[in-house]
Amino acid sequence: MCGNRIIDGQESCDDGNRIAGDGCDDHCQVESCGDGWLALGEHCDDGNREDGDGCSRRCEIESCGDGVVQLELGEECDDANDNPTDDCYGCHIARCGDGVVRADIVEGEPGYEACDDGGDVDILDGCHACQTPRCGDGVTQLNYLYRSNNNEEWIELNEECDGQPYCQEDCTWEARSLVNLQQGEIDWVYVEGGSVLLPSGEEVAVSDFEISRSEVTVQQYVSCIQAGYCTGIGGPNHLAEKRHHPVNTNYAESSRFAEWVGGTLPSTAQWAYAATDGGQRYEHDPEIPDCELGDTKLAYVNIQWHLIHSCRGEGTSSVYSYPRGDNALGLTDLFGNVSEWTNESTGQQNQRVIGLNHSSRGLPDSFNQSGRRLTLIITDNYSRLNDSYYIGFRPVRPAKSWRRQRLPVVR
Repeated sequence: MCGNRIIDGQESCDDGNRIAGDGCDDHCQVESCGDGWLALGEHCDDGNREDGDGCSRRCEIESCGDGVVQLELGEECDDANDNPTDDCYGCHIARCGDGVVRADIVEGEPGYEACDDGGDVDILDGCHACQTPRCGDGVTQLNYLYRSNNNEEWIELNEECDGQPYCQEDCTWEARSLVNLQQGEIDWVYVEGGSVLLPSGEEVAVSDFEISRSEVTVQQYVSCIQAGYCTGIGGPNHLAEKRHHPVNTNYAESSRFAEWVGGTLPSTAQWAYAATDGGQRYEHDPEIPDCELGDTKLAYVNIQWHLIHSCRGEGTSSVYSYPRGDNALGLTDLFGNVSEWTNESTGQQNQRVIGLNHSSRGLPDSFNQSGRRLTLIITDNYSRLNDSYYIGFRPVRPAKSWRRQRLPVVR
C-alpha cells in the first residue's frame, strides 16, 4: 500500500505519505524532471524535457543568459554571456541603432560599426548609419569638425553635396551652378535620342540629351550673377526686373549660363528634335487661338511695337503662361514668346537662332496637322551681341540614365 513506508508492487519509492513534491509522489513513484510535478531541486516542471517553452529540459526557469533562445519570451538570441559588444546583447541580435558599438567585427566586414548613437534622429550629429562622417556617406556635411577620440586630429568636412545626382566623387557639384541653385530651379527633361529631318532636307541623328523645360528666366540668370559666374548683362527683361520672363542675354552670356549649369546651348537638331517630340509630328488643335498657345504676335511686328502687339500687352510673357502650347514632352514656350540661341555659328560675329511659328516654308508635311503648319523658324546671321526683347535661350546637357523616360509615340 502506497504510504506505508514499504516499497512493494509497482512502487519505486514509499516515503510514508502520499504527498507529491518531496521526491516521492502520491503514487509512490520517484519524482523526476519532466513528470509535471515540482520536486525538490526543480524550479519548474512543465511535464516535458524540452527547451524553449519557459521551463528547460533541466527543469530550470528559462531566462535571458541561460543559452536557450526563448522565442515565446521575445528573445532573438542567447549567447549565455553579458558582453554588450558582441552580436547578441540582452538576448537581441545586435543591430545599427541599438546604441551599442560592436567590437566583435573589424572595419571592412559586414556589420562593422564605427559609432552607434541609438538612431538617426539627427543625421548631422557625427554618426549616420553607424559610420562617422565621410564623403560618400550620402549626408552633406557643411563646416563639420569631428574626431573619433581625443588622440586624433580634428577632421574638417565642408561638402557641397553628397550622393545627389551630378555630385562628383569628391563631393563637389559637377556644375558650379548647383552650389547656389536649389534642386528643381532648372527643370531638366530627358530626351531619348533618334533622328530628325531638318528644313534643309538633311536627316540628323541625335543622341540622348536633356533640355530645360522652359526658357531661362531672369530669376535663374540672377542666381548666376550672384554666384559670380555671369557678368550681369541680362537685357531688357533683366533691367525691368521681370523675374519670371525669359532673360534676354546675348550669345556670350547665354553660353556662360549654360556652362554654369553643366551644359551648352543646343544644336539646331537637338532643339528641333525636342520641339517635335523626338522627331515626330508637332501638333496643335487648329481651334485653339494662337494667343492661347504662346505669345506669338511679337514675332510679326517691329520691336518698337512690342508693348501693344504682344498677346499680353507687355512684350514677352512669363514662362509657363501657355500650358495649352506645351508639347508631349512638357516643353513650354516653343511656340512664340522669344526666339532662342543655338550653338551654331553662321559667321564671324553671327549665330543661329530658332523657334516655332506658322510659316509657308520650313519642315515637311509631317509637321502639318489639320491644315495648320507649324514650322521651325531658323534665322542665320544673327548678331551675337543682340540682347533684345525677342531673344532668349534654353540650355541642354548630356543625358543621365537615371532621368530616362521613354517618349510618347504618335501614330
